[in-house]
Parts: sequence; C-alpha cells; structure tokens
Amino acid sequence: MVIKMAFDNQKTLDSTLQPEEWNNLLDLIPAGYVIYKKDNMIYAVPRHGSGNVYSGEDAQQIIQYAINELSDGGLIFIKKGTYLINNPIIPNNNLTIYLEAGAILKANADMTRLIDGRDKNHVVICGKGVIDGNGKVTKVIDFEQTVTGIVTHNRVEQVAIKNAKAVSGSCLIDITLNSGFQLGEPMLDGGGTTEYGIIQDNSYGQNTLYLGDYNNGFTVANIKLGGGALTIIGGALEGTTTNILITSENGNPRLRVFGTWMESDKDNILIQDNATYKPLSLDLEPIHMFTKGTGGYANVRSTTASGHHLVTLYVNGGYWENQNGSYHFDVSCEKAVIIKGYYNKGMNGINTSKMTNVVVLTDKIYVKGSEINSLDNLDLYLTVGTNKGIYLKDRGNDVVMAYFTKNGLVLNGHYIFDPASANASSVSNLVKVIKIWINGAEYYIPVYSSYS
Repeated sequence: MVIKMAFDNQKTLDSTLQPEEWNNLLDLIPAGYVIYKKDNMIYAVPRHGSGNVYSGEDAQQIIQYAINELSDGGLIFIKKGTYLINNPIIPNNNLTIYLEAGAILKANADMTRLIDGRDKNHVVICGKGVIDGNGKVTKVIDFEQTVTGIVTHNRVEQVAIKNAKAVSGSCLIDITLNSGFQLGEPMLDGGGTTEYGIIQDNSYGQNTLYLGDYNNGFTVANIKLGGGALTIIGGALEGTTTNILITSENGNPRLRVFGTWMESDKDNILIQDNATYKPLSLDLEPIHMFTKGTGGYANVRSTTASGHHLVTLYVNGGYWENQNGSYHFDVSCEKAVIIKGYYNKGMNGINTSKMTNVVVLTDKIYVKGSEINSLDNLDLYLTVGTNKGIYLKDRGNDVVMAYFTKNGLVLNGHYIFDPASANASSVSNLVKVIKIWINGAEYYIPVYSSYS
C-alpha cells in the first residue's frame, strides 16, 4: 500500500531530511525528491515547496512515484539504507539519481533490468552508493537505444555496479547504440569469480563508452567486454582478478586505453577465444595503449586466439619506465602479437618472455635500455620501414640469434658490421663465414676476429 499526501512545509523538510550534499546540487537541479527509509517504511518527500509525499513498504513503487512527479526532469536523492527492488526503476529524461554513501538499490526478485533507461536521454546515475543486481538481474543498468541515429548523453558516475545474473547475455551496463555514454569513477564488479560482469557495447561509434576522463579514476574488476568499442581514459585497472575479459562471443571488440595505470597480480586485459563462436582473427581491431603497466603477471594476455595481427600497442609520448628491475608492461600470448611504436617516441619495459610462437615489432621503434625480453623459441621480426629490418629465427645451429647494437649487427655472438671501422672488411681479419637467410635467399656473411 502506498500513502500519498500533500506537503508544503519546506522548513520542516530542511530541518529533518535535507542532506548536506544536497546544497551543492540545488543550483543545478531545482526540482527534486528525497527518498529515505525509516524502519520498514520508504518515504519520498519533495525538496522544494509543496508537492505530494509518498510512503509505503515497496521501495520501487515509492521511488517510481517520485520520478513520475518529475516529468520534466530533476533530482532523486536517495538517503543511506538498503532498498529492496522488486520491479524495474524507469527514469525520465533529464533525471539525476543520486545515491549517497550507504545507499544500496538491491534487486530482490528475478527481473531483466534493475534500472530501465532504454531510449532515455540526459539521465545521470551518480553518487557514492551501490546498485546491486544480487545475481537476479540480467542487466543491472540498461541504456540501450532501440532506434538508430538518436543522439544520447547518459552518464554513470562513481556508484558501484555489481552482480549481474550469471547467464549468457547478462551485463552490468548495456549501452547498445548509445552515441555519447560516459562512466566517471565507477566501481564495476562482475561479482566474485563469475564472468558475467559485462559492459555490453556495440560498434555504433568508435568511442561509444568512456570510463572517466583525464582527471578521474575508476576501478574495474571481473568485467567481460562484449563486441564493439570500449575507450578507457584515465583511472586505473587493479585487483587480483581479470579486469577486462575480451571474447569473440559478440564479434570483434575494439579496446582503447589512454593514460591508464595497470597494476595487478592477475590479467588486467585478457583476450580469450570462445569455442562456441569464431576465434579472434586478423580482423580483430587493435588495442591502443597510451598507458603504464606494472605487476608480476601479464597486463595484456591472449589465449587460443588465431591470426597474425592480434594485438597492437601504440606508444605515444614518454616511456614506459622500467623501475626496480621489473617490467612495467607484460605481454603474454600463445599465438601472435604486434607491438607498434613511433619514431623518437620511445618504448621501455616491454616483457615478451611469456610468449610463444611469434612476436612482431613494426614501424620505427626506439627501445630505451634494451628492455625487450624474449625466449629462445620465439620468432622475432623487426621492421624499420618498407621491406627493411632483421628477421630472427631459430634455424638449428646455423642462426640462433641476431640483433643490432650501436656497433652494428651481432650474429651468433659476433659482430658482422661495424660502421665505425671502414677497414673492417680486411681479408686478413676474416676467420669464418656464417650463413643467414634474407627473404628466403641464403647469404654468407664474413665475421671478423677483431670483433668476436
């Protein structure tokens, strides 16, 4: 049962219910309701002047009545307490839902959506509270746009979103066909070890989803990324579990990470094949990294994925500095990875020793401190422009390793060219010849004892 009554005593409201945080919002949102809980009763009281007051034991009904009163938009301020939700909450356009610290919207019944914001615009869900799917909700927050070409500006900021139902297709946030969705400083948690903490994205826009900005931070845990584009700007990825899991379940996702610190003893970004669907392949869009990473495990790891062009790391500006002898960026891969850099931009602390099969370094890469590490069973191909570079491959006892130093090319531990020594080709210094392969052809290179 819901009780409705008129209310016009603003002084009484200010002295009993107004939260301190409300004062900072008054200038921005003139219309609003305070939602609070006392014993088993839920109350909705208007913030300004006269209006209807609602009370009852069904939290969703009371919150929805308050939202419906704000037909032109406004603010719903939810005080601390646990509010059990049995049916979806449906926001209006231009509405802000603010959960103060200690406020929890918790699903209490099986439902498809806890907050149903489909086809809504200018909806903000923010504050320091928690929106908990409690393992009962397929989509904790749904901002899906069912009509293409509609420009939307919805945002989720700071609040914790967690525990979607452990079924295929579930997600923490569905932003399908959103054109301008933003997340600022959220806590996203799929819940324990379950993989069903999905940010459901799509390919509608190249930068559909933003997490924070250059001044904001966020935490991501147990999140699985669906198909489409995800942009992470600022903040941090940290924790003891996989932060972002990319599978081929929903097509070929794109992921871009800008200025994000990654630190973990587990995978921060895991690219994984799903046997039910086609494997990740050549048309997988690249991962762009403008970031730092550290930790004793792989910050980016891929498993059972096919295709040559699997991961692309773009490094732009500064270095990935290597501190205390540990790599800042670990890459682990069972098939192939491509690392791309820019001339004079710099790359450091790249550890590929966990990889098997093929590593490819393309473009002009400047490595500070020679901090690219690899295994003996690794194919390593460096290009320095069109059809230029050095190919390193285990050819039995003929060619084991080759690399550039400031003195020239080193092959099997011997210098074969020293640009500083114009007379190095003297036949008297020749002690042996080593066979190498270039574009499938065999070449015999003299090695000089003075440089051995």
